[in-house]
Amino acid sequence: MSDLLELTARAEATHFWFHGFRGYVAPAIREIAAGRRDLQILDCVAARDVSGARAAMRQNIEQGRRSVEAAFKEALARAYREQRSGERLSTTPS
Repeated sequence: MSDLLELTARAEATHFWFHGFRGYVAPAIREIAAGRRDLQILDCVAARDVSGARAAMRQNIEQGRRSVEAAFKEALARAYREQRSGERLSTTPS
C-alpha cells in the first residue's frame, strides 16, 4: 500500500492532469472558502497550530454571537413595527 501511495505522490508532482486539476480546483476552493472562519480552524488543526485553532474558534464564536444578537434585534424591531402598525389599523374609525 505504501508503494502505491509513493507512486501516486510522484505522479501528482509531475503529471499534467494533477497540475491542471489543481489549477482549476484551487481558485474555486479559495472563492468558496473566502471569509469562512470554520475553515481557518481546520487549517490550524491540520497544521497542528493549537493556539491558532483556539484563536480562530474564539473569533468564530464571537462572530456567531454578533450574528445572533443582530438577528434578535431585527426580529424584535420587526415585531414592534408590526404591532404598532396593527394598533394604528385597529384604532382607525370605520
